[in-house]
Amino acid sequence: MADNDQRIVKIVLDERTVVRRNADVEHERAVAIFDLLEENSFAIVGGSPGPYHLHLGIEENRLVLDIRSTADVALERVLVPLTPFRSIVKDYFLVCESYYNAIRTASPSRIEAIDMGRRSLHNEGSELLRERLAERVTVDLNTARRLFTLLCVLHIRALAMARIPSSVLFACTFNSIRSPMAEAMLKHFHGRRIYVDSVGVRDAEIDPFAVAVMEEIGIDISQHRPKTFDDLEDTSFDLVVSLSPEAQHSAVELTRATACEVEFWPVFDPTAVEGSREEMLAAYRLVRDHLRKRILERFPLAPAAQP
Repeated sequence: MADNDQRIVKIVLDERTVVRRNADVEHERAVAIFDLLEENSFAIVGGSPGPYHLHLGIEENRLVLDIRSTADVALERVLVPLTPFRSIVKDYFLVCESYYNAIRTASPSRIEAIDMGRRSLHNEGSELLRERLAERVTVDLNTARRLFTLLCVLHIRALAMARIPSSVLFACTFNSIRSPMAEAMLKHFHGRRIYVDSVGVRDAEIDPFAVAVMEEIGIDISQHRPKTFDDLEDTSFDLVVSLSPEAQHSAVELTRATACEVEFWPVFDPTAVEGSREEMLAAYRLVRDHLRKRILERFPLAPAAQP
């Protein structure tokens, strides 16, 4: 068996575990795959000889290396816990973000300093990955570096999903338009996973225009009964999302004595728009669509479930 058979000749990322990436991260992914296929050293310890096809994905907070023959026959399945990588990946992407911003505006010396930090973190993660694979798979450092880049790309989803709380409260001024819309959409997308509720600072009735525009996307909020912060029986939420300045003040007061996170998503009040029925409906649709976009960004779905 020739040494050049101990290598990966095809690599596939499990797109079910990949969220939408920005252009810089997508470029990193493409370069890592290109460089990896150009030159790598990869062999199963005491197992079947190569060359190999490698499928990478994430399952239950573990990196999965599904190693196959060139005939796509399963050879080995290696699971690597992601917890030891979590802080390195997080720091790496923070430095990467600084680097991408710097190369557009900063001085060469500043760019070089940030890049040194970026490379240091990348080396640390690559060495750790090499160590974690050693009992099952042998790789050289350059191969580990490229695999670590792909681990980072896949790990974005793990980090994003880890940020999804189990209980969310939406709050606005009256609980008649914005917060009922947000509550209903999050329930629609994640209702089996996340407990969702909504409140207002003051009493009101559900707005018929809100009912109408939500009905257009197949969500019925006609039975929503608005309530205020004082009506809440349980205030132990993981996250409170306030949609108006007045609600933000009340949300901060509500969570002052707890570890609950508060996020402020300023959304304009469509009742401020005057005009014909169609003009007003158009304003409510803008609010609906804005909230839908924010919800799907903050609480991402698996790609197969994207609406």
